[in-house]
Amino acid sequence: MNDVEDIAGTIGILHHGTIRRVGSPKTLRDDFGLGNVLELEAADGAGFPPGTFKTSVVRQTETAPGGRLRLTLDPAEDLDEAIRTVLEICLSRGVRMRSFRHLQPSLEEVYMRLTGGGA
Repeated sequence: MNDVEDIAGTIGILHHGTIRRVGSPKTLRDDFGLGNVLELEAADGAGFPPGTFKTSVVRQTETAPGGRLRLTLDPAEDLDEAIRTVLEICLSRGVRMRSFRHLQPSLEEVYMRLTGGGA
């Protein structure tokens, strides 16, 4: 579905012959509150101390493969301000990072949420 985003401004999600939802990719993501995800990797595999990212802009934290940390941001928060908050936390706590990536939920994730995971 990533190819669809490159060419279509409006997308319809079809499930069992019924159009379930129509909207822009951003609107569809926002409708389901999937939020944006930041993926962080600490330098030298040091990891992140528990509770490092307890803040209103972070809705959920989870450990990803390779010792990376994924922070799901609250979709109600401004993305730029949320990223700034996370970076300020890292700087204030002396966290050394190897990588920092912004991941958007895929349209496949929107489809799965809308349809309950069914094909």
